[in-house]
Amino acid sequence: MNSKIKIAVIETIDEGKNSEHIEIEHLWATKTENGDYIVENIPMVAQRLSLGDTLKAEYNNEDSTFYAVGYVAVSGNTT
Repeated sequence: MNSKIKIAVIETIDEGKNSEHIEIEHLWATKTENGDYIVENIPMVAQRLSLGDTLKAEYNNEDSTFYAVGYVAVSGNTT
């Protein structure tokens, strides 16, 4: 059975006029056999990311969180 984990996706939101802020969205993902992660829910904040996309993630021991660090494959979904 594949277990689901939460992966933090960090987005920099451009508000124009040299103003921006950071938002973090936590997405459920399932680990694949080769150690990548498939997004299992529809992102609401994360841009250019959709249900079913495959990500690379790294675990941060300091805050016990997985962080998305790159794309592996896009699913073809648009969410």
